[in-house]
This record gives sequence, C-alpha cells and structure tokens, in this order.
Amino acid sequence: MINDFFVFCKKNSLALVLAGIFFGLINLFFFNGIELSKDFTSFFVMAFLLFPSMLDLKFSKIFEKITNLNIVFFSLFLNFIVSGLIAVIIAFLFLKDFPDFFMGFLLFVFIPTSSMTVAWTALSKGGVNTAFILVPVNMLFSAFIAIPLIFPLISSSVVSVDAFMISKSVLFVFFIPLLIAVITRRLVIKSCCESIFENNLKKQINGFSSLALGVFSFFAVSNSANTIIFSSPESLLFVLISVALFYFIELFISFNGIKKIISMKFVSAREGIALFFASSSKQLALAMAVMISSFSLQQAAPMLLITLIAFVFQATLNAYYAEKVKKELN
Repeated sequence: MINDFFVFCKKNSLALVLAGIFFGLINLFFFNGIELSKDFTSFFVMAFLLFPSMLDLKFSKIFEKITNLNIVFFSLFLNFIVSGLIAVIIAFLFLKDFPDFFMGFLLFVFIPTSSMTVAWTALSKGGVNTAFILVPVNMLFSAFIAIPLIFPLISSSVVSVDAFMISKSVLFVFFIPLLIAVITRRLVIKSCCESIFENNLKKQINGFSSLALGVFSFFAVSNSANTIIFSSPESLLFVLISVALFYFIELFISFNGIKKIISMKFVSAREGIALFFASSSKQLALAMAVMISSFSLQQAAPMLLITLIAFVFQATLNAYYAEKVKKELN
C-alpha cells in the first residue's frame, strides 16, 4: 500500500508541483502568504529533496576508464558555454530589472545534470554508464568553477553578490548531503543487498521526495516576498517567457547539435542520448539549497519560484524529447 502510494507520487510529481504552485498563489493572493524560518526551509530542502537525489550519484565512475573523452568535452561545452550563453542573453533581455529572478535563473542554469539524467537516459535506451560519468563531472565543475566563480562575475553587473558566501554555501549544501547519501547507500546495501536498495527502497525514497517537492512548492510560492508578482505582474510574465525560451532554445540546439556529432562519429548514439539528457536536466534541488543557504529567505523566495517553474518546463520537455530521442538518435 505505502509502496504503491510513493510510486503514484513519483509518477505524478509534475502534477504535485503544479498543485503546490497553484494553491501557493491562491494563499499568497488571498491571505498574503506565510513566513517560514530559514533553518527549517534549508533542512527540508537538503533532507527531503537534495539527499534523495544524491543517492544515485556514483562518483567512483569518474575514475573508471572513459573510452571516449569527446563526450566529457561536449557535455561541459553544451552545459557551460552554449547553455550559459543562452541563459545570460535571456536574463539580460527579460530579467535585468528583477534582480532576484535574474540570480535565480542563472543559478539553476549553472547546475546541470541530476539523477533524472540517468533515468531519462535509461528510458530512451541510451548509455546509462555514460550518464553515470557525466552527472558527477558536471556537478563537480559546477560546484568548483561555475557557481563560485562564473555566476558572481555575471550577476555583479545587476546586483552585488558575495562570491565567498556563494562558494561556502555550495560546498556546504553539496558535500554534506553527498557524504550522508554515500554513507547511507553503503550501509543499506551492506545490511541487505543492492537489488533491494535499487528496486525497492530507492523507489520509495524517490516517491517520498516527489511528495515533499509538491509540499515545498506550496510553501515556497506562499512566501510573502513573492507578492511582487501581484504588485508587478509583468515580472511573472517575464519569468515565464525567460524559462520557456531557455528550455526550448537549449533543447533544440542540444538535440540537433548532438544529432550532428553522432553522424560525424564523435560519439556513439547511446553516448549521444546520455549527453542530451545531461544537458536538458538541471539539478534544481541543489540550486534551491544554494539559494536558501546563500541569501535571506525573503530574497531567495523569488529564486525558488523561478526554479519551480523551471521544473515544470524541464519535466514536460524531457518527456517530449524522450520519445523524440528514442526515434531519431538510436
């Protein structure tokens, strides 16, 4: 019964987030929202959203033999040059007058790949082992280069950003959940077996995390700081335009670019599929944890809102491209 409930939550994670956003907006409009403590919000995100996503990470894969270094180069190029350039242009065009939305937008863009990279790759019959390599490589580059160095440099033209605080926050919210996840995974596998963990426990944890994301969506959107979207309704319009444009343009370029490099034999079809979903999926839970840890909750609230909107577009377009990838890249 409980297992079926969590499976249902996982399958309907998009609906749960949409419901959370919808009722959060109603609460915000009619009751002026709610206030939450920063400590509780940070704990909730790290324990119930970020920690479950870290259970799938296998950093040991980085040190295994990589038969094709092209795949790592193309992944970093797509995620931090192509994707980054698209995001910067869109942010300056539409979000420059809304600093918190501006920062939130760039933050989630610069944290690519997630556990869903592996899931979508498997669903599309791509190279799962390649995905297991690309996820930690991109996350390490993001944690040590993109967020602490590139993000403050770009954002400084719009709003002052404390690069040291950002760096400290990234290390804190990245390595603590990762360490706990690694230890938990090893202890559970040692006490039972890996098949039970992969086929049973992990599915329940992921289902619970999907439910937690829906609940968090309600509270995050309900934050009184988000009343800006009613006092300045054009801000929400610009947010929707920015996120939609980013995902449509990025996925279109990534798909066709990867299709081209597959035809040129730089990567295999299975590697190309993993490469695509390493580009299309962002680690939104980590992005939200960085936002909450680095900024006041009032300042982080609009950032969380734009990240939740990104989840809606990301989940929807990945589902669309999963079928397209399966037909055209395999």
